[in-house]
Amino acid sequence: MKKSLKIAGISIGSLILLAFGIQGFLLRGTPGQHLSPQNYQSNLEYSSIPTLLIPGWGGSTITYNKMIKYYQQKNIAQKVLTIWVAPNGRIWTEGDFHGQKECLNSSFIYLEL
Repeated sequence: MKKSLKIAGISIGSLILLAFGIQGFLLRGTPGQHLSPQNYQSNLEYSSIPTLLIPGWGGSTITYNKMIKYYQQKNIAQKVLTIWVAPNGRIWTEGDFHGQKECLNSSFIYLEL
């Protein structure tokens, strides 16, 4: 009886650790990737005005990170700043924005709530 409880406990603990590992992998951030002027697309207008991307209904960190990664790979936009806002109002950031001229008007300041 004790042996089966020990095996069950180890199995459940392993599954929980695996679930946390998978969750951490899925929620990892998308690193910023600078746009290069030689890779600008002629059919797009580039400027130093960023887009504030606020996740809304039906979106999540996973879906928005996929979108940001796609835009960076296609030289459409770049992620320059991520802002997190905790339920208690605490704010912290990653990255910075200094009006980089290589930004597309769809460069992202990503706000995670």
